[in-house]
Amino acid sequence: NITLIDQQQRIIMDRDRSKIGQTLDFRDGSISYAKYSSSLTNWTLVGTIPTSVLFEKISRLQQWVLLIYLLLALSTFILIYVFSSSLTRPLLQLSKVMQIAHRTEFREVSFPVKRNDEIGRIAVRFNQMISQIHQLIDKVIDTEERRKQAQITALQAQINPHFLYNTLYMITMQAELDQN
Repeated sequence: NITLIDQQQRIIMDRDRSKIGQTLDFRDGSISYAKYSSSLTNWTLVGTIPTSVLFEKISRLQQWVLLIYLLLALSTFILIYVFSSSLTRPLLQLSKVMQIAHRTEFREVSFPVKRNDEIGRIAVRFNQMISQIHQLIDKVIDTEERRKQAQITALQAQINPHFLYNTLYMITMQAELDQN
């Protein structure tokens, strides 16, 4: 609404003719005012608009900005989750394989390598380490079997002369008993 007022704040012209002669109250907080004073007539042209109408588009714009902000924040959190899980998931899987390897004494355990980054290199080294552990276990078992066989052979070597001596002694004693 546009209103024309004089120096005493009385309405000279208004769309609503019943307001003419009344004093314009600028203290109403629900209405925003824009004034232009004329130096020639000392009258003031006052434009009024309800504050709700004035800020309606701004409120709508604020809502859109807030919605876009929330969507960006949500998409950022999703991207962070996807990125961090792409890094941590293979490490968790490798950790599980390591626990299984420990429980199964490193038998039939391997970690599939699908990456070319640091995690992939760790997986390759882990698989190589498991392979070396298998080879070392097999070598220890073979060495232990050879050691046991060597002990048995040594014991047999000790027993054979003793057995021969006892046999000859028994023959000699039998011959003496028979007086032969």
